[in-house]
Parts: sequence; structure tokens; C-alpha cells
Amino acid sequence: MSGSHSTIDRVRDVSDDTLEDVVDSAGSVTKNAVLLIKPRINMKSINHDRYFVPGLARGLEVLRLFSSERRILSITDVAKELGISRSSAFRLMYTLEYLGFLQKTEEGKKYRLGLKVLSLGFAYLGSLDLIDAARPALEALRDELGVSTHVVVRDGIEVVYVARYAARGHITSNVQVGKRLPAHATVLGQVLLSGLTDQEIAALYRGRKLKSHTDRTPTTIDALLKRAHAARQHGYLTSWGYFEKSLASIAAAIHDDSGATIAAMNITCPIDQFKRDDFESRIAQRVLETAGDISEILGYRK
Repeated sequence: MSGSHSTIDRVRDVSDDTLEDVVDSAGSVTKNAVLLIKPRINMKSINHDRYFVPGLARGLEVLRLFSSERRILSITDVAKELGISRSSAFRLMYTLEYLGFLQKTEEGKKYRLGLKVLSLGFAYLGSLDLIDAARPALEALRDELGVSTHVVVRDGIEVVYVARYAARGHITSNVQVGKRLPAHATVLGQVLLSGLTDQEIAALYRGRKLKSHTDRTPTTIDALLKRAHAARQHGYLTSWGYFEKSLASIAAAIHDDSGATIAAMNITCPIDQFKRDDFESRIAQRVLETAGDISEILGYRK
């Protein structure tokens, strides 16, 4: 719906969260959860200098440097990335280690994220009523169709996976909870963007380059708006190898009791699992129905 904000914005007024979990085929967390937090403060606020705590912000920026691609960092790495001295980086990392948010590697010279970060990740997932509402329907759809199902929310120009229910018996999805993808290039993101007005979408991408991932990626605002219009018209969007050439996907919006688009769900499967006509008709209708069921549980009424 017009003027909706990302779910992360609605859950946290002063931070945005990236969760990265390792999950099993049932969608349960099995190993690791990472919560990365960055300040979300109105920099133009007249009280900014009075309320802003630079030391806290810098410590959180250290945590944000860790990712699935950068699991281990040294003091030198952190100092270089943040543009600070090694002594400042050492003090920050010592404090985070003391509090349990970082832990030293076996050789004692580098750091990885600690268990305290894991507990924050679980706390965030537990705060989302959306996950509880969506899980039974998405597991049922997964088992009915033999596909992987997911839920994402929008954070600015990215989508963030907050739930994953992998197909049983074969791999059709290698994304993990916490994975971020560009909203403009994915049907999940395009469905979420359709909850904004055209003016809001244009403002969101003004001055930004829309990177091409395949020849079907919208690379202009006008092309992106056409995808958003299609999502509003049909209630869903299909991808036949549009983002990953070997995968097919269908995404539909999830609404809350106010009618706002708070999330999107999708299915993914190998592109040869269904005939295209069947996929874009019968299977698409099942996805749309499932998204409607989840929205109804959340209080949405047409």
C-alpha cells in the first residue's frame, strides 16, 4: 500500500538488523545467527550532537564489518576499514570481546563474532509475529509443490531474508536467513516496492545505478516502475531465470491489518521442475492464495 515503510524500520526505530543463520531443511536455526546493527538516526536532528554517542556507534560499526564473506578480522583490518588507529581498533575490539560480542580465534590474533551476537539474533527473530504466522502455510506449500519457500522484508533498496523453508530431498535454494539481495533485481523486491507509490520508488532510487544481473533486470526507474505496476495489478510476479538463470520463482506480497505491504513470500525451484505455462498459472495462483492466507492471519481484510 502507499507510503508503507520497511518492516525493519517498523520494528526498530534506531537500528537496522542483518540476521545470518544456518538453517536446516525445516527452516530451523541450527548453527549460527548474526545480528549486525547500524545506527539509524536523523542526522539533521537539532539534538543529534547532544544525544549521539560516537563510541557506541563505532563499536556497532565494528560488528557490521563481519559477514558471511568476512567471518574473521584482525585489528589491522578493522582499523583500515573504519579509518582509525590500531590502538583505537584494539580498544574497541577488546571491549566487544570482554562483553561477549567478539571472540578470539584459536591463534589469538584475529576475531570472530561471539555468542552474545547470536542471542540478539534469536531475540530479533522471536520478535517477528510475521514468522509465526507464515511458517505453517509456507511449510505446507513447500511440501505440496516440492519447492523452497521464503519470507523477506525490505530494508531500503535491499531485501532481507527472515525465513527459509528448503525443499525436502534436493537443493533448490542456497540462500540463508539474513541474506540480502538488491530489491530492484528480484521479484521479491519488486513486489515489496509495489507497496510504495511511484513517487516514493523514484525518490528511493534517485541518483543510484540499477545494476544489471541478467538481461531481464530493470536498469532504469521507468522499467522498475513497470514491474511495480504489474505486481499491483496481478498481486504477484514471476521470474523465469530473471535473477538466477537456473531458477524459477514466484513472489507475492504479505499485508498487515492496516493493509501495508510488510513482507513478501516466494517459492523457488529449478527452472525445469514445472512447465512454464503451469508455473505461471496454477502454481502462481497457489502462491497468491498462500500469501493471502498469511495476510489474513495478520489481520488483513480486503
